Amino acid sequence: MVQLKELVLSGAYSSFWSVIFLFISYLLDFIMPKFYSTLIGYALTAMGNFVMQLKLFSSKGMAYKTMGKYMILSFIEMATVSIFGHYIMDHKKYLETKYNKYIDDFEKKFKKYYPTISRTISLSITFLIISYPLRKYWVFT
Repeated sequence: MVQLKELVLSGAYSSFWSVIFLFISYLLDFIMPKFYSTLIGYALTAMGNFVMQLKLFSSKGMAYKTMGKYMILSFIEMATVSIFGHYIMDHKKYLETKYNKYIDDFEKKFKKYYPTISRTISLSITFLIISYPLRKYWVFT
């Protein structure tokens, strides 16, 4: 039960900072390439998320060892989100061909938000597969 609570709270904190990340990245998309706006947006929100995750998982408080592990995890997350999100954006034509019926409807309604939606998908998958397990069992132990 405690693990479920931690998963939900960690997800809620990550979601909060992910919304900020998506907003920053969306604004930066207008002035720079999407790959760089993704990297910068993620880097800016990683620190706020660190503080929230630290409060959730650690009763010891701030430690350089914990901060170092979190920085490594943030780099892994940032690389995964950037590469996977950029992959989805770059392979839009392939995805349109493969999932034509769904993409046509989707594209008509959300065309200008495609990069943001790609990042959201990437963030969700990264959280479940990488972020939560590594935070729980490596960073804050």
